[in-house]
Amino acid sequence: MHRRLAVLPLLAVALFGLAACNNTTTGSGTPATNASSGGGPTSGGGGGTSSLQPCDLLGADAVSQNQLTQPESATGSGARSCKWDNTTAKNGAGYALGVDVRDSQGLADANKSGYTATADNVGGHNGLQLETSTGNDCIIVLGVTSSSRVDVVISTSGGGACQIANQFAHLVEPHLPSGNG
Repeated sequence: MHRRLAVLPLLAVALFGLAACNNTTTGSGTPATNASSGGGPTSGGGGGTSSLQPCDLLGADAVSQNQLTQPESATGSGARSCKWDNTTAKNGAGYALGVDVRDSQGLADANKSGYTATADNVGGHNGLQLETSTGNDCIIVLGVTSSSRVDVVISTSGGGACQIANQFAHLVEPHLPSGNG
């Protein structure tokens, strides 16, 4: 298992209960900014996150264009999660991607310990960017309601995690119910 993949489970266990993916694939590693969201659900008319499926929040086109592995779902630490892996980033480091749906934790409930927190609204959703001092781990927290949210989690050994996380957050956000958590 690659060293960078070992970082995600530690981060996830501490914060989100994610497990690392260890499938690999080839191709470019920078998230495609023009990737259509094909295959995912459309925005709801409000409400919480209970009907969202985390693996559906990133469309098949985006998964393919970003050379991500097949999704793996998990549940734990208050979240329903989906994980993908990319080992082909241009710096050779690759990254692990997680999307966590938190039905009972809002934006204000995000654990900021060990992170630099910055307001980071995405589309029509209030957001928060949480970045480690190394730049290898980043979480974009998207508020849906005051008591629900979706997190986009990136872990990489090559730095620049928040740039990657923001690109994926912009692909996930259109599938979220309107709200302003």
